[in-house]
Amino acid sequence: MPWTFYLNVTNATDRDLVVKGSHLNWGYWYRDDVDNRGPAIIPKGQSIQAFGIRAARGTATGYEGSCTWGDDAPLGEKSYGTVSLYIDVPYSKSNKSRCTGSGGLFVHGWEGLPGSGHNFVRSITIATKARLMSVMAAVPSTLVAASMESMASMAEAPEDEDDKRYKEHLSAIARKNPDVRDWSAVEKMLPEKDVFRVEELLPQELQMPPVDVLIGRSAPDDIPEHLWRGVGDPDYPNSYAKDLFARSYFCAAVYSLNTDPRAVITLPRGQEKTFKERVEVQSFIHNIHETTWSIKTSLEAKSEDVLCMKEIAAKIETEYGVKSVFEESTTRVTESVEEETFKAPPDHDIVIVPWVFSTMILIYRVDKEDKVQLVAASEWAQWQLCRTYEIS
Repeated sequence: MPWTFYLNVTNATDRDLVVKGSHLNWGYWYRDDVDNRGPAIIPKGQSIQAFGIRAARGTATGYEGSCTWGDDAPLGEKSYGTVSLYIDVPYSKSNKSRCTGSGGLFVHGWEGLPGSGHNFVRSITIATKARLMSVMAAVPSTLVAASMESMASMAEAPEDEDDKRYKEHLSAIARKNPDVRDWSAVEKMLPEKDVFRVEELLPQELQMPPVDVLIGRSAPDDIPEHLWRGVGDPDYPNSYAKDLFARSYFCAAVYSLNTDPRAVITLPRGQEKTFKERVEVQSFIHNIHETTWSIKTSLEAKSEDVLCMKEIAAKIETEYGVKSVFEESTTRVTESVEEETFKAPPDHDIVIVPWVFSTMILIYRVDKEDKVQLVAASEWAQWQLCRTYEIS
């Protein structure tokens, strides 16, 4: 049997993928086990064997070939981009391979060839980012069944009481605040504020454990198109993809009050105590979103244009009064507490809660189907206030 390589391709785009160019260095085209059958057009929505190659029988040459596919763009419309494949399986040296997308086309499922071996089959999906996410969401039923079985076995194990209380605490925070991934919810649920008297916004009643709260937002501020190169969009990292799929980018600030239940101090009735210590408070992003979903990037993510990135940073710093916005986001806020004396009344204990006021900077993308998606988020503490609550 000759050495062979086959590539099966699912075209998840809404356009046919045509062969833009191919080259055979060594061996023979061998698609669908037929000699001299070269790389194929991949119709939209279909899965086919798009590439096949074999070594010449009875020789010590192996096989080497390449192909580039691109979408068949309608007249007057931009191409999505290209996908390029290169395969080199020599007789005696190490194998080489690569399969990459450019522009707005993405490859899912590619697995490079190992250094040794001669016969291979690979399968990939080619899609734009939005369609790729839809394809990946369509999990095979066998995986769903395995996942359900795994979840069932986990459910049989008794849940630790501390874990249960912590999950209830996170659920309480989530119920009280909009999901910052959803701009429409942020816009609807949070008042637009430019000036704060934070002490007036501190919770009036004590809830144990204390619940973090979002207290307001800024108006959205468009990022000019000439600065899009500075946005580290994880889905559309290059200008071509941004221009093809994005309608606009905008940023906004969301303001929060955060605390750490372990930093709460209880002072018995009639007693007085002076505190001067450092208090750590986890940020709102960490408390809620880093535990339930993966932020793909924070504002320090690499962009394709550092100068544009710095211009965006300067715009954000001026607009929202934060500093060094493209440095690492503060996921744990540590702030010095000025020396302060608290005295409990003779007939009540008091609880002292350190609240940290912080600003989240969020960048959203609006695509050409008018869907809004969060693409970057970072948070910085600005100041800390303590509030006392009486308990009987």
